[in-house]
Amino acid sequence: MPVHDSFESPREDQHDVSPAWFERQKQRPVHRNDPSLRNWLNTEVDALRAIHDAHMNADEAALSMTYPLSTSPVPALGGYSDDILAVDNLWRLIIAALMEWPPARAPEIFTLLNAIAKAPGNIHKGEAVDDGVKLTWAQFPYFGLTWNECTGADMQPGQICRQYSDPTLGEMARKLI
Repeated sequence: MPVHDSFESPREDQHDVSPAWFERQKQRPVHRNDPSLRNWLNTEVDALRAIHDAHMNADEAALSMTYPLSTSPVPALGGYSDDILAVDNLWRLIIAALMEWPPARAPEIFTLLNAIAKAPGNIHKGEAVDDGVKLTWAQFPYFGLTWNECTGADMQPGQICRQYSDPTLGEMARKLI
């Protein structure tokens, strides 16, 4: 039986996300308590909080989130899937935001995903590959797999975006895979 993440739904009248939510995200488990994975996760949480607090735009946050993973080698943790661990942590953070932030904040998250898709560089300096092809951010590598592990459904960002009733998200859904 698959194990899914548990999410806490926001209140109907809620617009902001509490500072405690961001601190909880920093406490998410990372594989083997690896310091690199922990540092990258903390950077990603800080960037997401900066978007929430309007201290950073989506392009700046996307660069802050992706640059460390693009310029670092695959962490050597002795597993066959070490190349996806850091990306999986990023996707889990974004999925948690999609599931737990108030729906009115969803456009910010999808705008961030769109900015991530435009991020330069290959993941882990081109060391992360799938069938011999270097993984890029535009492909949202392993996002569907992570979404499935978290929710039980296999969906890509564009499909998820279409699930929201916000009319401003229609154009965004077409931009995302």
